[in-house]
Amino acid sequence: MALSRERTRHLFPSCDRLYRQDVRDLRMARCLSSLFHHAPPPPANAQHTDLPRLLLCLYNNPSRTLYIDLDGTLYAIENGYELACRNRVFQFMADEYPDKFTDCESAKRAWHPHFRQYNQTLRALRAGLGLIVDTEKYWTVTRGNPSELLGVNEDAKKVLETVTKNSKEIQCIILTNCAEKQAKECLEVLGLLEYFDEVYGADAMGADSCKPEINAFEKIKKLTGFEYGRTVFFEDSVKNLAAGKQLGMRTVLIKSETTQEEGKRDDGFQPDHTIDAVTVEEMRRILPELF
Repeated sequence: MALSRERTRHLFPSCDRLYRQDVRDLRMARCLSSLFHHAPPPPANAQHTDLPRLLLCLYNNPSRTLYIDLDGTLYAIENGYELACRNRVFQFMADEYPDKFTDCESAKRAWHPHFRQYNQTLRALRAGLGLIVDTEKYWTVTRGNPSELLGVNEDAKKVLETVTKNSKEIQCIILTNCAEKQAKECLEVLGLLEYFDEVYGADAMGADSCKPEINAFEKIKKLTGFEYGRTVFFEDSVKNLAAGKQLGMRTVLIKSETTQEEGKRDDGFQPDHTIDAVTVEEMRRILPELF
């Protein structure tokens, strides 16, 4: 059966790691490169491998896990909720540590470089600024009441409803850098909580790791048993997606202000797909096999 290049991309999900491990023959590598648009260059020590076996393995290895971020992915970051959370962080810092921060602006200036280093505010306050923080109070205060700015995301709800209905084998997992309790509260307001098999956040990853650190992904992998090569990773953070692709995941960037905030990368990373939002139309375009 002849397969178009676009159709082949969807039938054979991310296989970078398998390709690097199994493909040793330059002729086979050229053939695979025509099928997989993100395949890495073939290794120098070319040897023969069984191409039909490899392709059959890939054909029978479709996406089985949707690995989805929360903030900026399942709601538009521009709607104001994340900004409100950040402003509450600065107020929390000024209220709890008046001897260190005279006001919210001084708290923001102190927070910024450490947030860029540690990728999560709680770690920035502890590891970066050396503060002793009450974890439960921090998350309760800074995340606030999501219903003040968020509501049901009908587009994402239709996507998840369709995907989970079409295939009982699909596993939907949330991975966020915020705490699980507050993440679930947010998902409840968005009308999406019922569609997720698991919600993992700061508690599961521990105090010493968070996205995009490889250790954070490995911790969740041990808990869920999902396979990187059969996972589609949705994020509005390019640095998080770059880590996911390094592990072999198929990556989907949701356009938002986060990308601009993170700045340009110099490593040449490009996500496998870029979409405006999690909608049925966009998902049909990039993952037709799920519909």
